[in-house]
Amino acid sequence: MRHLLIVSNGYGEDLIGRHLAEALVATGQVTVSAFPLVGDGLVYRQVGIPVVGENRALPSGGFLRSFGHVLRDIIGGLLGQLFRQFRALKAARATADGIIAVGDVFCLIMAVGMSGKSAFFLPTAKSELFMPHSDIEYALIRRLAQLSFPRDEVTHQAFLTHGVASEWRGNLMMDRLVPTPAPPVVPNKIAILPGSRDEAFGNLEKILQVVAAITQLNAVYQFEVALAPQLSLDKLGEYLAPTGWKTSDNQIQKGDLSVGVTRHFNTSICSASAVIGLAGTANEQASFLGKPVFCFEGTGPQSTGQRFVEQSKLMRGGVRFLHPFAPEFIAQEIHAVLRAGGPGLLPANQYAADAVAGAIVKLVCG
Repeated sequence: MRHLLIVSNGYGEDLIGRHLAEALVATGQVTVSAFPLVGDGLVYRQVGIPVVGENRALPSGGFLRSFGHVLRDIIGGLLGQLFRQFRALKAARATADGIIAVGDVFCLIMAVGMSGKSAFFLPTAKSELFMPHSDIEYALIRRLAQLSFPRDEVTHQAFLTHGVASEWRGNLMMDRLVPTPAPPVVPNKIAILPGSRDEAFGNLEKILQVVAAITQLNAVYQFEVALAPQLSLDKLGEYLAPTGWKTSDNQIQKGDLSVGVTRHFNTSICSASAVIGLAGTANEQASFLGKPVFCFEGTGPQSTGQRFVEQSKLMRGGVRFLHPFAPEFIAQEIHAVLRAGGPGLLPANQYAADAVAGAIVKLVCG
């Protein structure tokens, strides 16, 4: 039986890799292992996908968008980690019949290395809609990728124009978002997405300021934080303690104000009427489900104003960047939108992972 190695570089990318790994295993023709370049690969382990390689957390969380981010990561041990990853990936590639890179061009370079092999590439980080690939990136993709599966049709067409082997099979990021049975939408429920890396703690502190401002308006709202599985509730409690918020297993509380906490992301966003999100992939998924997503500048490299302006372009205005950060102003904006319109409609589940898995298995197994 052929063996495939999935290399991914981020929590959202790990989720995409997991969906693809499950679809690949379901064909009964291949086995799969995963090498997450960032984090511990918990989402893979949860569904029984073996994880190879170990990583330490770096200040950027793998999201390098400026020289400052790179410098902080170098000080935090980036170069040593890259060397260890190169060595571990070399060993993992030796037993793989195929390589799949989920993320950006850097992920593709890491996945292929000096092996002379080519990879299947799922470019999740860029799109023609907000951040086109450069000529250098196109040259690297042509050299290193056997076949690419872009996140949207516009980018797929751009790949073809630049001589990159590409197929459009759907956006794996939007697969299997709606639970079965689908939860009912709760009027005036606001889901909170603070992000999936350590900056989420600071992001949530800012979001809670907005929540407090919303509760001062003449409306009753329900709030629920969808906390990523790798974020510790105890650590969150320590972070929020100086601000007067207290945490328990299922809520964050300050005086009479209570905010629910859940680890069930899909159910939370599907049942919400709106979302306050300082996240990456999760914001885009919520917007895809028809939820108005409100964001503002957060506290780390993944929640900058530039990032959310780009995200707004990508989601055609479904993600709304509010600036400057002023809790009362943001509260009024959210309240006005919820008063004006009903909750978003849930689309049918997509199964792009099955289509991509089928295409890969056909090429790997013949």
